[in-house]
Formats: sequence, C-alpha cells, structure tokens
Amino acid sequence: MSATETAARFAAERPGSTLIDFAEVGLPCWYVLARCDVLAKKPISTIDEAVMRAISLGIAAPADLQLLLGLDETVFEATVVGLLSEAWVTGSPDEALALTQGGAEVLESAVEIVSEERVVPFYYDGLLRRPVAIEDAIDPQRARRQGIREVPPTPSRPPDVAELRSCRGELVRILRALRDGRDQESELLAIRGFDRRDRHYRPALAMLFLSGRGNSSPQLAIAIDGEQSIDHEAAFSTGGQLERLGLERALRSRRRGALPLRGPKELREQRDAEAEMAARERIARAEAALDGSGPDTAADDELRQARQELGRLSPRLVIPHEHQRLLEAAIDSARSRLLISGGALTGSHLDNRLLRKLRGALERKVMVRVAVGEGPPSSRATLKSLIALAEDQPALQLGPEPPEDGESVLLSDSHFAVLGYYPWLGHLGDADRPLGDRRSLLTTDSEQIDAQWERLDGRTPSQPLPIKRRRRRRRSRRSD
Repeated sequence: MSATETAARFAAERPGSTLIDFAEVGLPCWYVLARCDVLAKKPISTIDEAVMRAISLGIAAPADLQLLLGLDETVFEATVVGLLSEAWVTGSPDEALALTQGGAEVLESAVEIVSEERVVPFYYDGLLRRPVAIEDAIDPQRARRQGIREVPPTPSRPPDVAELRSCRGELVRILRALRDGRDQESELLAIRGFDRRDRHYRPALAMLFLSGRGNSSPQLAIAIDGEQSIDHEAAFSTGGQLERLGLERALRSRRRGALPLRGPKELREQRDAEAEMAARERIARAEAALDGSGPDTAADDELRQARQELGRLSPRLVIPHEHQRLLEAAIDSARSRLLISGGALTGSHLDNRLLRKLRGALERKVMVRVAVGEGPPSSRATLKSLIALAEDQPALQLGPEPPEDGESVLLSDSHFAVLGYYPWLGHLGDADRPLGDRRSLLTTDSEQIDAQWERLDGRTPSQPLPIKRRRRRRRSRRSD
C-alpha cells in the first residue's frame, strides 16, 4: 500500500479532525544480536532412547542389551556411561541397569533439557524501548536515499543488558517464535552481552491532523504496514517528538485561535463548508458499506453518487491525499494548456510513470509549464530526466519555483484550478520539508480559472532550470 493510499484510508477515521499533511518517516530501531543463556528442550539421541527403552522393557543385563541392539562394545559402553552421568539409569556397565524416575520422564517425552548459549537476533524499538517482531527495516543510508525523515530515538542510547532485563517477557516471546516455532519450550536464563547493535529505521507514515475548529494542537497518527500504531502515537505525544519532526512556523507558534485556511480569499469566502462536510460524510458511509466481500451494486452506486455530489461543489477543499489523483487527472485530461507550479522536485513523485504521462500530454500538443524548485541531492537524476524531456519536447517549458510565499498552483485548461501550498512534484521524498497545512482549494468556475491563468502565466519563466553539466573530452582516435 502506497503512502497516499494509506493516508486516504485513515483520513476520515478521526471525527471532527482533518488530515492536513502526511510524510514518510523512519521509526528508530536497532538490529540486535544478543548472547543469551537459554534453557531449551532437545531430542535425545537415537541410541540413548533405544537403550533406555530396552531397559524399560525389563532387559537389564548389559550383555543382553548389547546383543539385542547390535552395538559395538565401545559405543555401548560410552552410551551407558553417558546415561549414568545424566542420572537417567542406575547401575554400571558390568551390572544390571535400571531406569531412574528422571530417566523414565525423559524417555516418555524423548527430549532432554539443556542449558546453552545462543545468539538471539531481534529488533529493538527506539521509541517504545522494547524488543519488537518486525520483518522490514532499512539502514540510515537507504532512508536518506529515499528521502525518509529519520525520527530520533528517545533516549538516544542503544539498548543495554539492564534495559533488556526489564523487557524479559517480550524477549521470551521473540525467542520462542524463532525457527518457525520449534523452540516453543525455550526459556531465557540470562542475557550475557551483544555481538551487534546496528541502527536501523522502520518505514512508517506520519499523518498530521487538525481539529475542525483548528483551535487545538495538531495531532500525529502513525501507520505501520497499513495499520495504525496507538503505541507509537502515544510515544510521540509524550516524548515531544512532534516538534522534532519539523513543523511550519504557523503550527509551532500558534497558541490560541483557529488556523486560517490558506488560499485565495475570494475562494475561501465562497466555499460552502457545511455542504462539503455532508458530502464527505456520505462518501465515508458509502466506503464503509463496501466490506470487500463481493460486488455490491447498491453500495457502488451510493459511493459514485456521493463522489459526484462532492465534485459538483465549487470551490471546495482538497485534502492532501487527493492531490495526486488530481495531478494525474489534469495531465491525462489536458488538451491545450497545463501549468504545475510550486514546491521542490523529488523522484518519489515525478517517477517514470508520471514522466510518461507528461510525454503523452506533450505529444497531444499540450503546452506544459512546470515551475518547481530543485529538490534534495537524491532528486538530481529526476531533474535531469525532466530537462531531457524539455529538450526533446519544445512544448514543455521549465522554470524555477515562484518566490511568492511558496504558493502552489495546478491549472488544467479551463477544467479546474487548484490553489494552495501543496508541493505537486515533491510532497514525498524530501526529508527537510516541514510538516504544515497542505490543503488546497479547487474551483471549476471558468472565469476564476482564466483569471488565474492571466495572473500566473507571465510569472512562470521560460528559461530552463539551471543544472551544472560536465564537459566530456573527446578522445582522438589514433590512425593505424
């Protein structure tokens, strides 16, 4: 499930609150190899079991046992000595042998209890401060390449032996889950030390919510593997981690009063918030009615009608997870002109699939203008791909990000205009982007759209984005 799909899934699950932003994060953890003393049950050897079973059947003389089992004398004597040392039988190799009570119990279960040192691998959560059973974690280098913002652990130190002793229950459960459940009877005796403690990050999605009135502090929800984690949300709220993620000044400095919706004043004043809320609630009910058990014509029709009801509202709010769908719809439906402006550029948004969509629009003779800023170093290859497309398609004009208060705009012919502060080509993949209010306003009024074209068309430079290119020396071919 993609980040956008995860955000869409949980966007309506907080009544009275609105999703205003989301970002991919890496929750801190350590990959630990701990040396532990473990009390475990292991099967007894076949020879031991055969000798003990023969004794239990009444064959007590060593010579008769050796003859019955067909064992070499040296092997038989070593086996009997081992059984005597374990106190599973009494007697001697030259006298009659008998099972002890402990030997009878071992024979009944055919296993023995031994103490052994074992290296136990597991992940240790840097926020919850306990061992966790996870399958996927990435190293810091990979997190930086993917533009995932790294959440610092609290406290910053790695786990030590004393801390693990307080998490004995979680460690025992992980120990018993190893080797496909074959160690269900293993018991932890002691933790001796560590072979490795490597910092890793667990991919997750941080979703920033604001109450409907906007007069309370923002709340952060954490989703891991498509499911919300209440424990991590509590760790963020109690450990002051929200501010360390990086919030915009408007969210950090606000003490009282509602957070004003950003965007053109005339659109904000014309918006019917009550009708929009009713339409979104109808969509949420229709989606909840689709339980995924099979086709439901009535539920599908209700969902389609609810979405049409929301689509007829103009102007209306655009929630952060809805922007990507609008961007792709704008590229696919444009027939004469398309403008994408605002924010930085990252490969997480402008991937090969979106580049192919842009090329398709250009081949339809659509005039496309893209005005974005240069993103993190990991996006340089994406920037080169965009510049190469502009060199191949003269209808594509590139320019730097407009300096006007970080405003972002999406204009598609006279179909619709989306205005706000959403970075269209760089919402994900930029770890330095502060979390803020990424909602926008959408209008389908042709006069307002034309007014935005007139206001913004001249502001977008036609010069290509600057990029340093290395000159390659031509090697002269030597004549034979």
